[in-house]
Amino acid sequence: MMSDYSNFIIETANYRPITASILVIIGTIIIGFYLYLKSVQTSKINLYYKLDSKVLKPALENKTLIHMNFKQCIFLFNNFFQSLVHQKLAKVIEGRTQIKFVRELFTFKDGGMIAIDWVNEISPKNDQKPLLIISPGLGGEYNFAYNISVAEEGLANGYSVVIIGQRGASGIPLTTPYIYCASSAQDIREPVEYLYNNYCVNEDKQKIRQIFYVAISFTGSILSHYLGEDGDKHKIITAAAAVCSPMRIWLGIKQLKATYNGIFYKHFGQKLRTLFYNNARVLRGMFKEKFDVDIDNFIGENSNAGVDEFNDLIAKMNKYKSSEDYYHNGSFIHILPQIRVPIMYFYSEDDPVIGKEQLDLDQSMKNPYVLVATTKKGAHVSHFESYFNPRMWFRKPVIQFLNSFRNDVK
Repeated sequence: MMSDYSNFIIETANYRPITASILVIIGTIIIGFYLYLKSVQTSKINLYYKLDSKVLKPALENKTLIHMNFKQCIFLFNNFFQSLVHQKLAKVIEGRTQIKFVRELFTFKDGGMIAIDWVNEISPKNDQKPLLIISPGLGGEYNFAYNISVAEEGLANGYSVVIIGQRGASGIPLTTPYIYCASSAQDIREPVEYLYNNYCVNEDKQKIRQIFYVAISFTGSILSHYLGEDGDKHKIITAAAAVCSPMRIWLGIKQLKATYNGIFYKHFGQKLRTLFYNNARVLRGMFKEKFDVDIDNFIGENSNAGVDEFNDLIAKMNKYKSSEDYYHNGSFIHILPQIRVPIMYFYSEDDPVIGKEQLDLDQSMKNPYVLVATTKKGAHVSHFESYFNPRMWFRKPVIQFLNSFRNDVK
């Protein structure tokens, strides 16, 4: 009996060091893998600009901006995981925010209508705080997480914030048979002029505050066309930023079709289908008369279509021959040389929606008003720093760029 007990003690004594060694090895591997992920998840911000640009000097001397690093959440270590949980983490941001929205309705000259949503309060008369205007991505709602992220950063930096909606979005149906496209400059020009004339000048029509603009994804193209069309004549916006906006749409579409078996291509196609479906009553007569298209049949036949089918009709509504013609000739790369407002174009090189091939750095760096900023990681309008306390990091460099041109910030 004693012999059996002694053998048990010996065997146990021999077993414990082996178990401990294995645990130490496993622990070391886990810690090492964690530290490796943490190191490779850090992306510095890369800046591309015309070297002799005097216009961009305030931004290039902003040390907070030029030394920024994006530290991607280690649990979301590539663009697939950033995109996979985008909707979930976005809902967390939307659910936690303390900001409120106060709505105005704006009517275009052609009778179309959009929502203008002020953050917390409508700007009081003679308010001299800088005004930050935000416009959401394709079909985006006023209360989407990326709007909230930028708005909260703007409020923290002393801006008054307002969000310009899109036709057929934010609960406002189409009131005219028209759907905007990437070059629909008037869809930003008219509401911006309204905000300027009603909230940014005094009784003598003198400008009393600066105006800044952040456009998300698709509306970055519209903003670029607006600024490019105005050129030297533009006097309203002090500085602007566009986040993940494709310079060359045709290459962005190519990426959209290729990524993850076209999942995003179908996703955005369904956004457009919803826009058509929800507004079929208004669109029906125009489509039949101008294009001999039965809108109801078209929607039914394209229940699982991507963006091309819907963009083909949108292109024709906007005087392009086809979606291909629209993608090429409606891209803002053609009008970018005419922009005369300091503007940052912000991108993630691993963007699964528009990719990095759509970038034209050579053309961008010829314009002294254009700054292109990139990070290696971040996916499309994501840049999540944490899984448990999600925030979209891109808001920081974007607001810092705008801060560089403020009169009230030294």
